[in-house]
Amino acid sequence: MIKTYKIIDETDTHITYQYNSTSTYLFYLSAVLVIIGFTSKVRLLILISVISFVLYLIVIYFPALEGKKMLRDARKNNTARFSGSRWSFSHPLTIQIRKKTESNWK
Repeated sequence: MIKTYKIIDETDTHITYQYNSTSTYLFYLSAVLVIIGFTSKVRLLILISVISFVLYLIVIYFPALEGKKMLRDARKNNTARFSGSRWSFSHPLTIQIRKKTESNWK
């Protein structure tokens, strides 16, 4: 399984996640396959494109939902710091989330 977000650093005060840019490119690849499959009218291509999209959902998208919810909550609470780009392999999106402790939440 491809992990969309992986922990690259964890301290007492924060956790740092790194986004796997491959997830974005695999999504667009499966979307292009679906478009090609449905515009070509070739049943085998349609089948392959639908299977690729379903596999993307099962292997990448659904497992990442928990991480996306955590990031959304951190953004709402103003405890997340973002850097990088979700498109870049050399400078990927990095998210640093402040941990909830007594001293930094007062």
